[in-house]
Amino acid sequence: MDKNQKIMEQLKTLNQQKPVSKDLIDYYKKTNEKMKKVLDSIKTGEKEIPEISKETGLDTKEVLWCLTGLVKYGKAEHIPAKTGYMKYKAK
Repeated sequence: MDKNQKIMEQLKTLNQQKPVSKDLIDYYKKTNEKMKKVLDSIKTGEKEIPEISKETGLDTKEVLWCLTGLVKYGKAEHIPAKTGYMKYKAK
């Protein structure tokens, strides 16, 4: 049995013992959709938070939350600005 099969078997066993709630699955699904919208927005070029918010339809607080995670995990980077908002772009 290779490593991936072993991991899948362990996850299957854990899920049978204590299944993941539907609410938690829905939360992660919505969060991943928001992250994807923000990442797709900054793939087209450097943008400020209000621009990303307008393009994605998300609140500016949600956009900042998503960007913080994307920067933390190396999928985006911020461009320091001398005035106003920092700009963000995808890596």
